[in-house]
Amino acid sequence: MQRLRSAHEATRCLVHIYDAQTARSWFMGMNPDFNDEAPARVLRYSQNPDTWEDVILAARAFAET
Repeated sequence: MQRLRSAHEATRCLVHIYDAQTARSWFMGMNPDFNDEAPARVLRYSQNPDTWEDVILAARAFAET
């Protein structure tokens, strides 16, 4: 459940500033914060809740730029 909440929070951060297409692209694109893995893949395969929180932080940082 926490993984889904993290994805939702990251999505909210992005669509608040950008459109849905940009948010989708951010989730699916390579991200240097995650060793060039897509944030969606990080959320899917990481078993560490701290990493899920990192996705939220990365989305916030992207939204602030």
